Amino acid sequence: MTMKYIFTLGEQRVAGFEPVYLYCHIPFDNILLEQLEKYGFPALNCAWSRLDNYNKYLEKQKWVRQKFSLVPLDVEFHLWLGKEPDPNKET
Repeated sequence: MTMKYIFTLGEQRVAGFEPVYLYCHIPFDNILLEQLEKYGFPALNCAWSRLDNYNKYLEKQKWVRQKFSLVPLDVEFHLWLGKEPDPNKET
């Protein structure tokens, strides 16, 4: 969540993080999970913040990277706004 907030604030307020943007994971909150359902996202059996198996967590993060051509935080920002995150890739 910290990285998401850094990029939400922008480079002018919190400088120097741009090189790591491509590597950031997305938080699977309820709003995002609801939006991802439309794309066939595999359901979680608990809150994402309570996942205690890193491999399962990483599997979900990789799913997003494989499904969309945008970097994960761009996908999240689009979905949060109710926009199509990846109009050029088949779903």
